[in-house]
Amino acid sequence: MTTTRTRNGLLGLLSRLRANRRGAVAIEFAMVAMPVFMLSIAIIELGMMMVHSVTLSGALEEGARKLRTGEIFNASDPEQAFEDAVCGDSLYLVDCDDIVFDVRSYDDYDSVDLSPPSMGAGGMPSAPAFDPGDAGSVTVARVYMRFEFITPMIGSFFEDTHNSRMVQYTAIVKGEPWTNSGGGGS
Repeated sequence: MTTTRTRNGLLGLLSRLRANRRGAVAIEFAMVAMPVFMLSIAIIELGMMMVHSVTLSGALEEGARKLRTGEIFNASDPEQAFEDAVCGDSLYLVDCDDIVFDVRSYDDYDSVDLSPPSMGAGGMPSAPAFDPGDAGSVTVARVYMRFEFITPMIGSFFEDTHNSRMVQYTAIVKGEPWTNSGGGGS
């Protein structure tokens, strides 16, 4: 009798535990909440990175237009005028201190060098230059920026060791015929 009673007691306990579903939703939510939350944050971050990218692209186009027309040479410091043109059009989404500007001029389109720059510490170009050339020159303007992710390990999806993503845009323009009326031209 004690064996039957123990078996019934054990089976009864197991059947009561199986039937008791109180707290199951809380446990399931605890298991699923963190991955869903991290995925949501990652999606928002990727969206923010895309907004930064599009903003930086448009801002570079504005700066390249001023290179093409020679407008930046009317300033006493053309390099600062170019940086201000790019940063002023970035809708304050991009911190200009985080941007590396690289502007180089060439005689014609065939001599343009679009090879990737050598990267220095922090994964940014190590030897940027500012040489916009003159009227008629082909000018390559590049901007580089790192978008830092908050979500852990999302940078590793981009094969980057800095938990960030390099955002780079290039604009190639040929200078229009213009005359330098300012003090800072080449």
